[in-house]
Amino acid sequence: MINLKFRGKCIKTGNWVYGGGIDSQRDTPIIINHGERYHVDAKSVGVSSGVTDKDGIEAYQGDIVKMYRQDMYSHGHRESTVHKFKYSGDGSYTCIGEMQDIRTVLWIKGALMLHCKDGASGHSKSFNALANPGESFEIIGNTTDNKDMVN
Repeated sequence: MINLKFRGKCIKTGNWVYGGGIDSQRDTPIIINHGERYHVDAKSVGVSSGVTDKDGIEAYQGDIVKMYRQDMYSHGHRESTVHKFKYSGDGSYTCIGEMQDIRTVLWIKGALMLHCKDGASGHSKSFNALANPGESFEIIGNTTDNKDMVN
């Protein structure tokens, strides 16, 4: 049996609330936690990935994460980077540099994915890819509280 968990920003208190049930058949969704019902902002609602970051914090849809990869020399982890591309106008792309690999947890094609849209056309990585011991991530914000971080 799958136990889904949800979170959303409570309209009354402005705090994040978590629960195992949701009533989304109305304009204002309700998250249910141990019989308590919380009206939440519909844009803030996210489902749990069931995966925790390097600090043990559970990742939810809408979280913004910084990717890390194993440094083969020091055996520690360092921030991962991606190449940033610019469309050249003739059907090709030119690499214009490297940047931190910052991703957003999004629901894509029926699954939660770690999505980065700062590449040529955007790319996503499954949470299953994090089974690789050389990769990890850290939650650094979310799309509700940190709109300035959304790429």
